[in-house]
Amino acid sequence: MADDDAGAASVHMGEAADAPVMDGGGMAGPHLSSGVCPTVDEETLHLRFLGRERPVASLVAHLEAGADRKALYAPYNAEAFARTTAPLWATLDLLHPELWKQGRQFPANTPVMRQMLADGELSISLTFNPNEAANQIAAKALPASVVSYQHSAGTIGNTHFLAIPFNARAKAAAQVTANFLLSPLAQARKADIRHWGDPTVLALDKLSAAERALFTGTAAPGQVGNAAPTLPEPHGSWVDPIEREWTRRYGQG
Repeated sequence: MADDDAGAASVHMGEAADAPVMDGGGMAGPHLSSGVCPTVDEETLHLRFLGRERPVASLVAHLEAGADRKALYAPYNAEAFARTTAPLWATLDLLHPELWKQGRQFPANTPVMRQMLADGELSISLTFNPNEAANQIAAKALPASVVSYQHSAGTIGNTHFLAIPFNARAKAAAQVTANFLLSPLAQARKADIRHWGDPTVLALDKLSAAERALFTGTAAPGQVGNAAPTLPEPHGSWVDPIEREWTRRYGQG
């Protein structure tokens, strides 16, 4: 099994309908944010949509580091759930009236949300790839006025994997392929906005100077300027209870 790809959540926002912004990160996947990009006029920005980002990511991003967040990494129990998630629901209760359609309806998926951002129907969108906005700008699918940011406290991130089936008929060839996809050359091409724009999983400080040079270059329009720390995902037993409670509170239309 080979580690092939890293993702963390991001936000994209804009000052007006013709200047959208993306919240960039793998919001990972996505994360909930009340912050704004430094280039955005906070007093005039109308946050018409933050989206139904995964409630788990919202909770982790919402909590401060320390005792509150530690509860997320232990197995679920009802008392810890009620205590730890209370600030999240209070924040979402205040946020929903400011969402697109007052939070009573949500776009079907990320491509729909991205198109709504491009059309000016949304002022802010979410993505799990911190380079997605830059990639879409390069493809002329988003205007160059889109900017991306991650919340300074961090965002949930995870990785994709390559696996070789137990009954593969060409295991050696599969291993060669996996090794190539993890090579600095392949990872640098994957991270290039002109190709995919997905961040590398490699620890750049462990590469040679020549290998690190493959990852240098001028930042493209729409790229996240300051990468935030990657936060671990909660214990798996928290996912269903958080999503059930979110659906009970906000998902009934």
